[in-house]
Amino acid sequence: MLNYETDILEATARLGYNKKEILHTAIKMFLDVNKDLKEKIAVELYKEGKASLGKASEIADLSYEEMKELLIKNNVEIRRGPASLKELKTRAEELIEVL
Repeated sequence: MLNYETDILEATARLGYNKKEILHTAIKMFLDVNKDLKEKIAVELYKEGKASLGKASEIADLSYEEMKELLIKNNVEIRRGPASLKELKTRAEELIEVL
């Protein structure tokens, strides 16, 4: 980050705002106006095993089936089932949130 951005972030924190929340909101707003980038990030995170198909579709703001099509279009193999215990736990936590 540049000094200017760091100064702004620090000033907003002193005013009582949460830094993580500010950064989260800024990134979300940036991605909301850059749909192509949002989809590329979702594909990349899925490819790296850092996002499940469901999480990737959420990041890309696509349906489950649209996300599968995007992955196929980008020559990314669709995983069947969790790749690791960590991913299985993440999926279980996502399901609990929905219920």
